[in-house]
Amino acid sequence: MHLAIIGAGPRGLITLERLIAWQQADPSNSPLTIDLYDPYGVGGRVWSPTQPHELIMNTAAQQISLFYGTSVQSIGPVIPGPNIFEWAQSDAHDFIERNNYSADFLAEIKNLHPNDYATRALFGVYIQWYYAELLKRASNNITINLNKSTVTQISKKSDQFEITTALPSVSIVDYVVMSLGNLENELSVGQKRFDTFATENKLTYVLPGFPNETKLDHITHEDTVILRGLGLSFFDLVTRLTVGRGGLFKRLENGQLQYQANGNEPRIVAGSRRGWPYHAKGDNQKSPGEETQAHFLTAAKMAVFMENGSVSFNEFWTLLSHDVEYHYYSLLVAQNYPTIDLTKFQLAFLKDPKVTVERSIILEEDRFNWDHLGNPMTKKPNEDFKAVMLDHLQKDAVDAKLGTKTGPLTSALEVLRDLRLPVRQLIDNRLLTDDDYLTNFLGWFNSLNNFLTIGPPTIRVEQLRALVEANVVTLLEPGMVVDTKDHQFETYSANQPDQRYLATTLIEARVPAVHATTATSPLIKQLLDTKIANPLILNPTKGDSVIDGAVDVDPISNLLLDENKTPQPGLYFWGVPTDGVHWLTAASPRPFVNDVSLRTANDIVKAIFTEESHNN
Repeated sequence: MHLAIIGAGPRGLITLERLIAWQQADPSNSPLTIDLYDPYGVGGRVWSPTQPHELIMNTAAQQISLFYGTSVQSIGPVIPGPNIFEWAQSDAHDFIERNNYSADFLAEIKNLHPNDYATRALFGVYIQWYYAELLKRASNNITINLNKSTVTQISKKSDQFEITTALPSVSIVDYVVMSLGNLENELSVGQKRFDTFATENKLTYVLPGFPNETKLDHITHEDTVILRGLGLSFFDLVTRLTVGRGGLFKRLENGQLQYQANGNEPRIVAGSRRGWPYHAKGDNQKSPGEETQAHFLTAAKMAVFMENGSVSFNEFWTLLSHDVEYHYYSLLVAQNYPTIDLTKFQLAFLKDPKVTVERSIILEEDRFNWDHLGNPMTKKPNEDFKAVMLDHLQKDAVDAKLGTKTGPLTSALEVLRDLRLPVRQLIDNRLLTDDDYLTNFLGWFNSLNNFLTIGPPTIRVEQLRALVEANVVTLLEPGMVVDTKDHQFETYSANQPDQRYLATTLIEARVPAVHATTATSPLIKQLLDTKIANPLILNPTKGDSVIDGAVDVDPISNLLLDENKTPQPGLYFWGVPTDGVHWLTAASPRPFVNDVSLRTANDIVKAIFTEESHNN
């Protein structure tokens, strides 16, 4: 059997691991050849060991592993291996020294604790070790070829596939597994305008991209930089422009951080439509595999929805939000309201959440408020927004430090993370109408969920507060507007149009959007042109059809769908470009939680070996 994996990031590599495990599980299997393609080599574009060392992950070290485990609800052979923290305590030191990596990594692994956030570069080294370990574990009847080249074309040849690269080179394989990451897109009308303006006025305009790659060396302390976006890329770019320039943070007696500038920092002005930086990730208190159990959105309830083939978003959201609120109030009552009988409160809440809270003595300011969480704006007409933001960032950091098991708000938001499986089941099984999916899920929930659950470690929010206080970073009120004026970029908030800032640099602080029809990837263009791949099309009851950004795949098998929505045997496609058919595809694999990436990789490989056994 001859198979191609396109993409050598985490998803491509766990596919490789599953292929090795399944091949070795049966000695009678015929020889297996695997061609692994990625122009950036092992780790792909994002996880380079040479990226700036100040960039850190947003998941605790003990919660990231590329190894398959017994918690995964997809039957397959298990070859155990360590998570990042365990690896740092075992094989990492020798691997780092043997391969002449920076001594910074030796210092990092020496001081790394289970709930610390490893640098992204260290995860890149872990991935390199993981690949080397797979090569060592592979039996003699497995051949693995790493091709540092770009696949530009896949053509069907009877019941096989022809792979063409940019070298050029051509090979014939029996199966293809595409595991691509974020793909760059053609410029939008607005981006073309800014790009042309930057060229004409000798300014810098940076398109959506990857913070580890963004060229910043030419930016000086005399420049003002606009960052559009307040998500993870924003925090990375701020870190590179401050800590990466030699700036330091000092912990004061009151517990807050103070920024000590070294004079190389530019002035940073940042904002977004929402206007609030992503919530801090709660300090982890959970043991590996520990997750909150649902009381409302239970497995039994999801089974009913799937049997019926549909559910309204409102019904689904009501159950999910009640689970979040139940966890919040359980901790809040236990800690702050000793006169309330917790058991009675919980039983009453399970029967009627709204009435139970309304009849309780819980103060209005302590009650869970989704609207306020999504838009924390409490500024009074003449109140200084900087003071409001400083207070918000301080409270956000304090809440996050209370932990994922004891902090009422932090633990409640962790429920959204723990209950990702039913959300994925909702999307994978297409239980929502296209109207519900477009308006309520994509238009509202997806943005809110990202804002509340995939934010940075607490330290980054503390650092941001110090940078705002030191006037290194200025955060705009909600409603960010970016324009041009007097041969410079200009930005301001629509809520405060009189306060405007001119800048020499505009950076789109986000990764490229998932949008297959505008992707510049030659492979995606070829697949779409030949109808081997097709975009997901949604059909709301009113208006025209909507072309979603996702590449359309069968959500269960992950086989590419042709223009008639028929699965194409042998052509598997999964990962970030399917975000829309699937949900939250960029998350790193986690051990002991029936992780979706580990499960999907095993399902794909299991299907390949099943088909191969039938053919033979």
